[in-house]
Amino acid sequence: MDDTEEDMRKEAIKRFIEGEKQVNICRILGKSKSWLNKWVKRYSSGSNDWYKDLSKRPKTIPNKLDDQLVNVVIRIRESLMEGDDEYAQYGFVGAEAIQFHMEELNYDPESIPCLSTIKRIIKRHKLRVNKKERYKRVKSKGRYSLIKPEYIDEIHQIDFVGPRYIRGCGPVNSLHLKDVIGRQVAGKQYSGKSMDNVMEFLLGYWKSHQLPKYIQVDNGMSFAGDFIHPRSISRFVKLCLYVGIEVIFIAPAKPWMNGTIEEFNKNFDRLFWRREEFSSLTDIRK
Repeated sequence: MDDTEEDMRKEAIKRFIEGEKQVNICRILGKSKSWLNKWVKRYSSGSNDWYKDLSKRPKTIPNKLDDQLVNVVIRIRESLMEGDDEYAQYGFVGAEAIQFHMEELNYDPESIPCLSTIKRIIKRHKLRVNKKERYKRVKSKGRYSLIKPEYIDEIHQIDFVGPRYIRGCGPVNSLHLKDVIGRQVAGKQYSGKSMDNVMEFLLGYWKSHQLPKYIQVDNGMSFAGDFIHPRSISRFVKLCLYVGIEVIFIAPAKPWMNGTIEEFNKNFDRLFWRREEFSSLTDIRK
């Protein structure tokens, strides 16, 4: 801070002590009333350097995380990113997955870093998420159409939320279905995000509910199938077509197009998952 600003603070307090009205002080110095009140309060503290800016350095230095634990987080993250198993395919490489793997390696729960700390380590060491080639750019002027439903059971949206982790149990993925108009909701929890899980869930739901005209999903492998054979039709799509349901895939990286189920997923996480404690898949399904 330059001397001019500090001199202005001293001048303001001099005028204030001499009994000059605040409105006049602010008008003459071109400052606000809140500015003047701030420096009057600072002056009243009795500090010799009341007119100087306070240091922005933290008063306390947080405990530094053990370098060995940092290296463990880095190695687990790298192994998850480079893996080719189901965890890697479905993106189970985040902070929660790292915590889960540390539990599997029998680390003391008290020593396992919290989620925010793990995320900072990931960011600091530039451990980017492995971005698979899920979609290829197509030279086309085609546009995705948004269907505006008008009646119940016209469109059902389905989507997974997760993985979430249960200590000592492993990953939990919750598959949700919601009627865009009727607001009918259904769900079931699984350890993975396989297409078999999706088909098992839908077959069970359809036994006691009206079939929709459309079913809307994202472009995940749980619905679209693998990307090794991009021209093939997934078993999920074949099942829907077999029972007379038209499948709508939303545009890549446009989750807002599945807004009804996305909003439900947020509420599921905020109002249910974070408020309860579970011990197993069976427990959460009750």
